[in-house]
Amino acid sequence: MGVAGTNPTPIGTAAPGSDGVNQIGNGGNTDLTGGAGGDGNAGSTTVNGGNGGTGGAARNSSGGTGNSFGGAGGAGGDGANGGDGGAGGEALTEGGATAVSRAGGKGGNAEASGGAGGNGGSATGVGNGGNGGDGGNGGDGGNGAPGGFGGGAGAGGLGGSGAGGGTDGDDGNGGSPGTDGS
Repeated sequence: MGVAGTNPTPIGTAAPGSDGVNQIGNGGNTDLTGGAGGDGNAGSTTVNGGNGGTGGAARNSSGGTGNSFGGAGGAGGDGANGGDGGAGGEALTEGGATAVSRAGGKGGNAEASGGAGGNGGSATGVGNGGNGGDGGNGGDGGNGAPGGFGGGAGAGGLGGSGAGGGTDGDDGNGGSPGTDGS
């Protein structure tokens, strides 16, 4: 087990990142890409980092040949405890095109404990799940955070890869890696 950090108790949390804009199609032949989630704001040695925003979904739900790409999750902000990375956006297509979800955001580094990596988004249709985001690194005496999970795959696609856990601080423990999507 890690030794508790010696930093002051955090007071407050910085603002989170904004969520990405969803892109919704209706049987079109144009590719859709969800907006990226915004990064969480940085804190300080006494303020926790903000969480990253979720990536926007891309949904082409009534056929067509357009591909769908989910938005990437935002990174967590650095701070007394790092913010968690945002999840990658879902990707959906029903027209036989490819749906690819983006990776979750990386957790913020921290004075104490790192933020968790975001999970990769799932793909629905023919496509791949997004990869998980890496866990944040722990600071002095803090623990590394777990990596995000890989997103689930669509038909014929691949599950996203689980991400690496954050490294430990001087006396903390490393974060566990995320598992792969199926």
